[in-house]
Amino acid sequence: MYITDFIKKFSNPMELDSYPDAIIIINALNDIVDWNRKAESIFGYLESEITGRNIAILFDNCIEKIHESLFEKTSQIINAKNRNGDDIIIEIACGELNKDGKTIISIKDVTKSQKVIEKLLLEYEKASKIAQNKSGFMAAHSNELKKPVHSIISFSQGMLDGVCEQLDEKQEKYISIINKNANNLLALLDNMIVLSKIETEQIQPDYKVFDVTEIVESVKNNINHLIQEKNISFEIDFSELERKNIYSDEALLRQILLNLYTNAVKFTDVGLIKLALSHPDMETVKNMGIYPVHYFTEKSYILFSIADSGIGIADEDQQIIFDEYNQSNKTMTKKYGGTGLGLAITKKILDILGGNIWFTSKLSNGSTFNFIIPVEKILTPPLPKTDE
Repeated sequence: MYITDFIKKFSNPMELDSYPDAIIIINALNDIVDWNRKAESIFGYLESEITGRNIAILFDNCIEKIHESLFEKTSQIINAKNRNGDDIIIEIACGELNKDGKTIISIKDVTKSQKVIEKLLLEYEKASKIAQNKSGFMAAHSNELKKPVHSIISFSQGMLDGVCEQLDEKQEKYISIINKNANNLLALLDNMIVLSKIETEQIQPDYKVFDVTEIVESVKNNINHLIQEKNISFEIDFSELERKNIYSDEALLRQILLNLYTNAVKFTDVGLIKLALSHPDMETVKNMGIYPVHYFTEKSYILFSIADSGIGIADEDQQIIFDEYNQSNKTMTKKYGGTGLGLAITKKILDILGGNIWFTSKLSNGSTFNFIIPVEKILTPPLPKTDE
């Protein structure tokens, strides 16, 4: 029952004890004129002991919360004290009882639930601090973590190249497995270190002006061997792009493109991959959660769309593909390789750059990943003139 419903039904003091919550009635001077048995159980005072005393004996410095609850018609969580001087936490809701200045206060004891919440918050802060320390450790010791893996890769590759002596078929098979798994481990470490650096805010964008078409082509050239191995087509369409020189972080954009290119090639066995660059309309920018600077235009943003004819993404996996703590279909990961962290890293990098990413996909019918980034410098307003 809400406090307003109670006020309508309330007609005599005897009805106070039938109400499930504690009830206190105060006059215009904040003196207690009535309360029920539930209030006695919460605060420890008998009605005869408390009647006529100021509400401040219970609420201490929270009396103003009564007025807030009364005039804003909202409940308030406040601190109070019982007869023994123990701190308790209560939720109050207030209403004007009649025209002679009396206020009725409905009270729930929420001490236990609030302490549970406080405990959960402390545990969350503790867990967050531990996670941050772990991320900081990994970011700080990245070279030490990668050094032994580099050694394994170098020595195993040297043996495969015949530096020591010619390997027989069985030896070559085992050394190849060592080399492949070491490279996979290095890729996993690289991704985990990047995530750690992002989480500990060690990655700060280095903005400058550069030619976006050169970056797009350059990253494609870096993975041409993968494209050729699969004998698939990779097209780039600049026809809708009206602005080549952009203002952004070249290295971070390169990392985004490399992750998305590699994913598209990895999961496409036949057909075509196509990247198209264009300028999105401002409605699309806003719909993607990007708040535009007031003087930015459509050409202040670039939309990258990477479509492939690959295996697509199952419906049950589409909600978690940007989550570093969940990996989608394990069978697919085992078959196609990779760490499953590329998209999570891409999403976090785009957050740093003020952009966003989304996709459309259907199992067995390919995927299209789209991302938008701002590509114009935000002008710093001039300082106001001062009289010397």
